Amino acid sequence: MAARTFVMATHALDTVGFPALLNEALRRANFICKPKYEVHARGYAIGFDEYMARLYLSERKDIGIYPHAFQACGTTPEMAVQEVARVALIHLHYELPELWGDVLTYLPMQGLGDVCPYTVTIPVGAPPRERYMAETISIYERAYRSVKAELDETRRRLHDFQVGVELKVRTKKAPRTLLDDLPREPLQENIAPSHRFPHVNGVWAETRSYNPIPMGLHVRRFNCVRTTREALLGAPEHFFP
Repeated sequence: MAARTFVMATHALDTVGFPALLNEALRRANFICKPKYEVHARGYAIGFDEYMARLYLSERKDIGIYPHAFQACGTTPEMAVQEVARVALIHLHYELPELWGDVLTYLPMQGLGDVCPYTVTIPVGAPPRERYMAETISIYERAYRSVKAELDETRRRLHDFQVGVELKVRTKKAPRTLLDDLPREPLQENIAPSHRFPHVNGVWAETRSYNPIPMGLHVRRFNCVRTTREALLGAPEHFFP
């Protein structure tokens, strides 16, 4: 399988969803600089790609360097950014007492030794609104994990199936046109905009022009000029001027 290529960098400041929640958590925890995301891509199988997002955090007020890096994968850049922001949020919620109160109380948390995220225990005598909010968050967290696990397993099986078909084509046990008949457009292009992950504004790496030659599984190739997130995003930017 091809190595991943660095394709995009972003602060994701205007992205709704988990990045917005993470930004609020970082401000409450006195992080000085805005988070930096970098997205790497590779062709995974016919019709869909794999994106991996890495998230980097820097320093906090009165504490100094607090290096943290998180990573997560998705089938689109938007999905990968949402997932890595979610991973960072649930781990920071576990580590930082500043995030244990107020509106962030019932967000999921996960320590290094925990198998999966969990929500805090609802105190006895808590108001019904607070109890319903905690239960709703817990249910949606579990549903999100379940759907993503099924997606990952489906992608793995589809990839293995395509590899098996390609082997039959190479050994002339199946017609050569079999793989050519599979749709090439990315899966997300067939999904209604209302069902896609929120758009992410970012700086994309320069793309080289090249002449692709169909080989193997005919997967997409990302041919970008090598660069770094600092080159695309510039110096660290503070949350507050």
